[in-house]
Amino acid sequence: MSSLPIFLFNSPILNTNLSIELLQQEHINCCLRISAEVFGLDYHHPLNFDLFNKDHYYLVAKKNNKVIGFSILLKLSKKEMEKITEDHLKLTFPSYYLIDVIAISQKEQKKGIGTAILQKILTKIDAKLPLYSIAWKDKYGINIEKLFNNHNIKSRINLGRVWAHGCNEKFKCNSYNIHCRCEGVLFKLN
Repeated sequence: MSSLPIFLFNSPILNTNLSIELLQQEHINCCLRISAEVFGLDYHHPLNFDLFNKDHYYLVAKKNNKVIGFSILLKLSKKEMEKITEDHLKLTFPSYYLIDVIAISQKEQKKGIGTAILQKILTKIDAKLPLYSIAWKDKYGINIEKLFNNHNIKSRINLGRVWAHGCNEKFKCNSYNIHCRCEGVLFKLN
């Protein structure tokens, strides 16, 4: 994945300039703050942002020069993907893309920012390789489902409570109540 120039556009929804940029070291704390707000404290750590890994692709969305969202796209080997999907898929490609996260600050959601990030991701992937994502399903449903469906990324398999082993232990989940209730749903670009 090559370097990315700053992508600017005037969004009619936001009525302001929005930039989609490659994540820089100085953006990481903002991304961690957004992650804590959206997913729970310590869901992401600074080590999740390995800026030197050529198979990881990080974007930030900035509004008025302030980070309001981020994404992590991973290019994984077949073996790495098998660990994530366990036995739920028959994998035949040597590599896969996985959208690990698209996170937008809660007060900035539903304004086209996730769409802008996803569109930039889709321009950077090799169309010959499959693209997957594991979406978080809680009692309110799947927050990112509409965005994915609008871009032909469809729900494939419910993976069950894939985060239960670390829920409220490795990270403080916003949806935790006595036990883990969230499920992972595997999506694939069709």
